[in-house]
Formats: sequence, structure tokens, C-alpha cells
Amino acid sequence: MTLPPSIGLPDREASAKAPGTLTETLNEWEQDIRGACKEANTTVNETVEGMATIVTDSAQAIGGAVEDTSRAVGRACDVSGHFHRHPWLTVGVALVFGLMFVKWMSRRDER
Repeated sequence: MTLPPSIGLPDREASAKAPGTLTETLNEWEQDIRGACKEANTTVNETVEGMATIVTDSAQAIGGAVEDTSRAVGRACDVSGHFHRHPWLTVGVALVFGLMFVKWMSRRDER
């Protein structure tokens, strides 16, 4: 951790002349360090709150995408729904498969 630029080393000459200045300098350092810690704590809290918002928004977006995908898969696999929406297409597909099955069975009997 680097100290803020306002924190300087005590001046030896000033310390020698006035014995109370070392204590004052240490108190100033303590206040500067406390201020820097509070500032760092505030920055970390803001970052955590921002990340929590991003994670929540992402989770909601993913949940919505999963719901949409599951609905789409459900509609694609809904055979009775397809039959009701496209009855003639269903009859045609069944007829083609039926003819293919009969032709396959008749070839099998010829062998």
C-alpha cells in the first residue's frame, strides 16, 4: 500500500527544536491513513454494488433467454399443435411415410 502524497517524513530539524511535533506528525499520518482507508473502502463498496447490479441484470437476461428457448422447443415438439395448425400437411406426411413403409415391406417380401 502506498501512502498518500500528503504524508511526508518528519523534518529532523523541526523535531529537534520542538519535541511535540513528532507526535503531531504521527497524528497527521494517522488521520491521512484513516482517510485513505475510508476512501478505499468507499471505492470497494461502490464497485461491489456495481458488480451486484451487473450480475443481477445478467441473471435476469439469461433467465428470460432460457424461458424463450424452452417455449420455442416446446412449440417445435408439439405434434398435436402442428396437426391442428396444419392438418393437410400432416396428412400428406403420413401418406408419404405410409407409402414408403408399404414399398419397403413389399421389397422385403420379394427377397
